[in-house]
Amino acid sequence: MTLSVRLHDSLFTSRDKSSWREVLVFCVVFAAVLLVSHIARDDGHVAPEMDALRYIDYAVTLDQFGIFGLSEGDLSQAPRPGNANTPLYPAFVAGLMTIDPGLRETLVCLASREIPNRDCALDVSTLLVAQNALTLLSLLVVFVLTVRLTRLRLAGWLAAALTLGSGVFFELQALFLTENLILPLFLALMLCVALLYEDARIRWVVCIGGLLALLTLVRPAYLYLFYGFVVFFLGLLAIKRKQQVLLHLVALVVSFSVITGPWLMRNKIQLGEWSLTDGYAEVILAQRLAFNRMSWPEVGTAFLYWLPDFGDSLAKRLVKPEYYEKLGWGPQSYYITGNSNGFLTQEARKAGGEGKLIAYWIGTELIGNAPKHLAVSAALAWRGSFVAKYWGLIGLIAFTALLLANVRRKAYMLLIVALPVWYMVAFHGALSVSIPRYNLPLIALCAPAMAFYICRFASAAIKSMPPDQSDTLSPSN
Repeated sequence: MTLSVRLHDSLFTSRDKSSWREVLVFCVVFAAVLLVSHIARDDGHVAPEMDALRYIDYAVTLDQFGIFGLSEGDLSQAPRPGNANTPLYPAFVAGLMTIDPGLRETLVCLASREIPNRDCALDVSTLLVAQNALTLLSLLVVFVLTVRLTRLRLAGWLAAALTLGSGVFFELQALFLTENLILPLFLALMLCVALLYEDARIRWVVCIGGLLALLTLVRPAYLYLFYGFVVFFLGLLAIKRKQQVLLHLVALVVSFSVITGPWLMRNKIQLGEWSLTDGYAEVILAQRLAFNRMSWPEVGTAFLYWLPDFGDSLAKRLVKPEYYEKLGWGPQSYYITGNSNGFLTQEARKAGGEGKLIAYWIGTELIGNAPKHLAVSAALAWRGSFVAKYWGLIGLIAFTALLLANVRRKAYMLLIVALPVWYMVAFHGALSVSIPRYNLPLIALCAPAMAFYICRFASAAIKSMPPDQSDTLSPSN
């Protein structure tokens, strides 16, 4: 047997299961890479801003007072309980503060309005270690998911390397952002969906319900993904009318409710209402609906302007300035307009008060202005789909090609696994400003697809090697 045949068989023979030894080696290799990146990191990184400072504030009040609320810089007294955000990521950070006095000192300094952020010593080593551990978990899930999708262990290794090579996790390492929890949880959800598709056991449904609950406690938008799963199982029940589907639906709802129930109960006891958050939806929707003021030429231009990296410069060459000037991040942009209190106040006045905003917007924007809202939503979903710029563009091309090939041969696992991801991409386009950071789970679709095609091309190249050429590569020569 020639070397080319032996090499091909060893690398590209289908193997859909990995040994514990291989998993251990995988963890050691990628942990070493993350450790090197940790050591190489410049300690003088930029201090947290905006959303990060908000999560830090929650974490500090949890640590200092045992209360989930915003201190707004005043740590001299306990804050009022609040639920403008959900608690899981601040609780994660507060847990790290209990084991690292240096991190506690850093975050208390950042949360205090008496000390400018630039004067705080940034001791976040414990956060880096913890979030690198979450990165390693995410990479392992990508590896296992890719092996399930492609039946090739080599593709699993390549997909993990490509995922890390996207740079997404390196950017998140030292940031106080919810994506550090969302990524491992959502990727685990995708794996559980794949396992449920292969083997319809109730334990996978329980895991899905639990993961959806944890995601919801990290960011409330994932409540609507839970609703999507409920609708899916209800539709399946209506079609199949099987007791097993009913049991799955019950297991999904119960597992979700058990985990989110204590937070809802806390809000009822302390704030008098059964709700995940209060005031969060209005602010996010105000940011989004500002984009509905786009003209139709601006909507068309957006698909060009929001291409990754080169889209804005290309649009400036081909399109009139009035069609792209408000699509960026400048002071007159729709993004800034939607973030302004003036816009929210104006809309609240039209609605008859902030308490009536959501119903007003549903009637005037989502229903009364449906064609424009759908078109703008598509453009925003387009903008939010390009994770890591060119990496994401290439990944989406590979994913689309692989999905079409799978559907053509009636293999539907990739389609099923992709549905929750694209559901959230569409959701973010319809109801938020939809930036790539919101859609980072797309990496778990792009990386396996790119890895598969790399393996396919490499396999074809090795098989095409002449026997006499391949034999010269033997270690004995």
